[in-house]
Amino acid sequence: MNIAFIRGRATTSSILGGALAVALGCPAFAADVTSDRLVNAGKEPQNWLTQNQNYQGWNWSALTEINKGNVKGLHVAFAVPITSTLVGTASPNNSGRPLVDNGMMYYDDGWGMIYKVDVSSGKAGKIIWTADGSVSKDEKHISRGVTMWGNAIYHSLTDGRMIAVDRDTGDFLFDKQIARVSYKGETNVSQNKEIPQASMLAIDGKLIIGNGNGDGITRGWLEAVDAKTGDIVWRTYMVPGPGEPGHETWKGTNEAWRVGGAAPWTVGTYDSETRTIFQGTGNAQPMFDVEYRPGDNLYAGSVVAMNPDDGKIKWYFQFVPNEGWDYDENSLHQVLTVPINGTPTKILGHWSRGGNVYRMRADNGAFLDAIPYTNVNWTKGIDPKTGKPVEYDPRLDVQTYVAASRPLRGKGEVLTCPSSEGGIRFASSAFNPNTYISYASGMESCYGITVMPSFGQLTEVSIRMGPVVSAAGSGLAATSIRKDWSLLTI
Repeated sequence: MNIAFIRGRATTSSILGGALAVALGCPAFAADVTSDRLVNAGKEPQNWLTQNQNYQGWNWSALTEINKGNVKGLHVAFAVPITSTLVGTASPNNSGRPLVDNGMMYYDDGWGMIYKVDVSSGKAGKIIWTADGSVSKDEKHISRGVTMWGNAIYHSLTDGRMIAVDRDTGDFLFDKQIARVSYKGETNVSQNKEIPQASMLAIDGKLIIGNGNGDGITRGWLEAVDAKTGDIVWRTYMVPGPGEPGHETWKGTNEAWRVGGAAPWTVGTYDSETRTIFQGTGNAQPMFDVEYRPGDNLYAGSVVAMNPDDGKIKWYFQFVPNEGWDYDENSLHQVLTVPINGTPTKILGHWSRGGNVYRMRADNGAFLDAIPYTNVNWTKGIDPKTGKPVEYDPRLDVQTYVAASRPLRGKGEVLTCPSSEGGIRFASSAFNPNTYISYASGMESCYGITVMPSFGQLTEVSIRMGPVVSAAGSGLAATSIRKDWSLLTI
């Protein structure tokens, strides 16, 4: 039977509900998702509790049923249609992973509809319930997945809302506006375009979510939401305002910081021992017209280490100051432990969109090393001491880097490698802790850029991009982090 629950704009439809579901022999309810389970996610290889498998972002499974000997025999076992994702759009944008706990799979359709599917048989998928967040088709269609905490499923919606749904029944627990609302430090410029499109980190009863619509001419932020009430606990802006450290890196008279981008549009990683969030940020705005926004433009194109309790920034590392190729750094910053001089040391490993693999200390962001993994022509290399491009000059407000590939006003089209898709855009890398190898898939390509000067409060996109002029298609790369502390590309 079908049971409909109407709550404001949200509708829940349940195929089986409450005690009836138990009586008919549905699988036992799963245990609550707790801090202990998330910290020890690797001990539950049959489940997938977070978007990137564990807090550290390893995307690695200890299951061994699929191996080199039988992988060629993989085939589709069954399919469950997500027909609601096709309503109102010709190009669905669902890039989140399903979550699995105790044989139950949870995913969304990009329009705010959450599905619970019984996949425990391995032979068929049975939809248990759907919960419709009712996002207007006038809103952007995009999702990077749902989040589990306690006995609830959480989903951030592109109209600035967050919904919480009971995992057993599909009933709505709350429906709150967590973006497009005034907050201390807000400029209110383009506030109505904020989109919390990423999945969330669930940490000790708080859900960490960011405004991901930096390219929509907004100011990026990361905030914590109370998992019980949906209330905002703290918010930290990724583009510092007046009086905040880093604001001085937004120079000139255009006040570009008000809509400066630096959006956290993917979920970060977390070290539970030091209680540190590692969040990557997007490009600055305007995207290519760096002369409109002179200065290093913190914290755009950076990894920012933050305290989950209050959102305070512990340290940061900016990969390319005054960046102007759309090389944002939202791909994973994996938390890894490797021996350094015989001492197990936590580091961050990061495949950058600009074409280099970086490693740095996780406790303070100190740069360790970097190598290119794809064709790079915008810099001649990374300084082994600072981790900055070798051409970087802190005395300059507008960086030149390699002039032949640096898009600036009046230069005409320049050829840059990699393209704006990067070597790796945001597809998650994976790390095997037994072999010390990190894997990622990406693309080798270059593209032509011609800068169109920005005017006003960035109401127009300031770029005209030519086609990708050379592409070798998709490719695979792997970085081996060996115990002798060498870095090799294989």
